[in-house]
Amino acid sequence: MNAMKTTYSIIMIILSMSCNRFTNQNVCGVYTANYNFSMDSLILYSDQTYLNKVYLNDNELFMNKGSWEIHEGEIFFSNFVNYYSQLGISGMNGTWISKIYVRKREVYLNISRDQKLYYKRGKIKN
Repeated sequence: MNAMKTTYSIIMIILSMSCNRFTNQNVCGVYTANYNFSMDSLILYSDQTYLNKVYLNDNELFMNKGSWEIHEGEIFFSNFVNYYSQLGISGMNGTWISKIYVRKREVYLNISRDQKLYYKRGKIKN
């Protein structure tokens, strides 16, 4: 029985690594990023548009809208504005490309791997 479980687990890992299972439907939703100085929300709609809001002390500071699309495990955001220049993060004005990843059934969009910043969405269904 344990050998069967191990074989099944290995097969599932290989399949998940080789298949891009991200679709518009399973990445849509509300993502949040919390920092020491602000809170950021990114809403991905099923019509491939997004709304990005940045809050400072519970007051809306910035708002931005644009479109997005998935390519091989990454999301390409058009018309994205970089509100994080004070953190030293660059390259997000115009088109921002974010790697999608799932950990413990939660979806993450990478903002800055160096600074460990990301958007996080709640748990996905099995």
